[in-house]
Amino acid sequence: MVLPSFEPEIPEHCQNHNLCDEVPNYPHEYIDRLLENNATVRSALFLMTGGYGDARGCKANKDPVKVEVCPSRMHWVEAKAGRDASGRWYFLVGAQPLCEELCIMPDSPCARPEKKNSPIAVAHGYRATCKQNFIDKPQAALNRNGAMIILHLPIKGGCCCHVTQKSPMPYWYS
Repeated sequence: MVLPSFEPEIPEHCQNHNLCDEVPNYPHEYIDRLLENNATVRSALFLMTGGYGDARGCKANKDPVKVEVCPSRMHWVEAKAGRDASGRWYFLVGAQPLCEELCIMPDSPCARPEKKNSPIAVAHGYRATCKQNFIDKPQAALNRNGAMIILHLPIKGGCCCHVTQKSPMPYWYS
């Protein structure tokens, strides 16, 4: 039996993302045999993904009292490959639907002091901008030898308001 390459070929449209759903050299047959012949691997994969799919993390916030400061949108991906924090791509085992929550306007201000109806305010000398938040999501993946490993993927998990100091305060200010 000739083993497939365990180095994913990532298309251009996935290069700026951490997940990819279209991988031309995805080893379907190898992964099917891996899961078919090993009940322990199937059970571990089932438990790790939370059963049949994973909807935790992609729940629309319908609370009318809450104000959305940094808008985001939910995006489902049936990922076949994932990039770890170091930038290396891996094949994911048993493609599960993963939810990313994408920041709609990253680096835009989330506090607008010039507007009376601004949802938040920050002290003079600070700025508040929307930043993409990431969550660590363990997933079953294949290493370069074709063995199953647990890979920790940085998944986009919402947009948060990040407050930073505009410039250092003078020593006499404190």
